[in-house]
Amino acid sequence: MNHDQYMAAPDAAHGRPQRLLARMCYAGAFMLLSLLSLFFSFINPARAADVLYIEGGGGGGGGEGSSNGGGGGYYSGAGGSGDYAGAGGGGGGAYIYYGDSPTAPPSSIHGENGGAGGAGGAGGTGSSTGISGITGISGTAENGTAASGANGGAGGRASVTVSGSLSRDGLHITSGGNGSNSGGAGGAASFTADTLRAATIDLGKLGGALSFNVANLEINDTGTTLITWYLGTDDAKIDTLRLTGSGNFTQTTYSGTAATIGSLTIDGGTINGSNYANLIGGGVTYSNNDITLDAGGATFDISASKPLNRILTGDGGLIKEGSAFLTLFSTNTYEGVTKINDGTLALSGSGSIANSSGVEINASSGTFDISGLAGGGTTINGLSGVPSVAFMNKHLLI
Repeated sequence: MNHDQYMAAPDAAHGRPQRLLARMCYAGAFMLLSLLSLFFSFINPARAADVLYIEGGGGGGGGEGSSNGGGGGYYSGAGGSGDYAGAGGGGGGAYIYYGDSPTAPPSSIHGENGGAGGAGGAGGTGSSTGISGITGISGTAENGTAASGANGGAGGRASVTVSGSLSRDGLHITSGGNGSNSGGAGGAASFTADTLRAATIDLGKLGGALSFNVANLEINDTGTTLITWYLGTDDAKIDTLRLTGSGNFTQTTYSGTAATIGSLTIDGGTINGSNYANLIGGGVTYSNNDITLDAGGATFDISASKPLNRILTGDGGLIKEGSAFLTLFSTNTYEGVTKINDGTLALSGSGSIANSSGVEINASSGTFDISGLAGGGTTINGLSGVPSVAFMNKHLLI
């Protein structure tokens, strides 16, 4: 299937001037959806290897005069056009594909275009087969429905569920476009996973419903870029960003609502000059601002001084690297060891690390600074190394 199949058949000429304006409006709306579909073909990572596509089929065009079917996704079926005799077009079939050769998709999961109007367009063929070749993943690419009289058929639904974790170079999810002129609804697209790793994620809501639910989006050294179009509130939800490497997370929202992100967990990951602004400094909006340090802990490797006003919790520890100051202003409750290998870890205001199992300082390059505390001092559970501590009339109880 080539990219031209995003475009439904053009509106035929007709001699009834009272319908001309309506047809022009429908055609304009359809062209906009078609251009959006084509735009996704340029921005999505389809050229790279190992991309997973999940795409709803386009809705069929209505039968009230010649009308266009809704556009499919990058490869899913477009809806069939309606006709002047009052017959709606069939909905396009959904599409699911993964691999490094999207121009030769397996026919068993390939959505087809909906039938044109006439006696009523037939629905496009999808597939109700599971996804083979990826452990722990199952999916369904449904048929588009046939037209019902003048009403265009609905596009097929595409859905994927992942039990466990899934790693892909990219993930491309779009719902199908709606048909024009009492046309059918675009096919829905949905994705659910426990853990997802992907360098690029594209989400486009072109008409039908879109649902993206991920418990853990893992950010490794490569990082992740999330691109969204026309999403509504809660269409895309990520419970936890889990930083396991040194990469960044960026979210670009061209129109509509950004994905909802619950919280940040760091498990062996590194906060540095490249990802601090997004992950820590306000670039990402979280439902819960506390940062959980899991067993692998967090490394802060910074060369420019940074404040940290959020609470650090969890059973992991903190490692300070880099020559600059990291200043903690909150009453932190993380329980792992605190290691100051380089630069300065400072407590200021009501800052505390009293629950940390101990503080280890590299005397040749690390400093623990409590001079900015609002009270008389603080308590820690142990101090080792040959410590360099800045007191400024504050007491340190060990």
